[in-house]
Amino acid sequence: MDPFTIFVILGDHGMGHDSQQNNYGALSLHNYHVPLIIYAPGLHIENEEIEIPIMEIGQDVGQKQLDALNQLRSERDEDTVQQALTDIQEACADGSNLLKPIVAAAKADATLGEIVVSLKAEFGEWQEAAVF
Repeated sequence: MDPFTIFVILGDHGMGHDSQQNNYGALSLHNYHVPLIIYAPGLHIENEEIEIPIMEIGQDVGQKQLDALNQLRSERDEDTVQQALTDIQEACADGSNLLKPIVAAAKADATLGEIVVSLKAEFGEWQEAAVF
């Protein structure tokens, strides 16, 4: 092995664990501890823990986003949105190009979450198998 070889091992915890709340308060980066290991067998590096400042997103930001979402939903034409979401599901089922119905749904003010739910209704959701 080259004496200057460095191994970098990084773990990604995604959106946390089942034991953590998955609400707007859980967006705090203090809830997520992502391990980072740097192993350099040919180099003599002292272990050092450093404090990295993180941007905190206040509770009010989540509430403002929910208020904006609720306002959007109250002002849009719900029949047009539902038809656009149905068109997405039909395109999924018959193998049609999904671009037009997804764009139409976005223009009708369907949310990304609503569009994804329409896609999942036909395609399902991929689950990674745990392998040990």
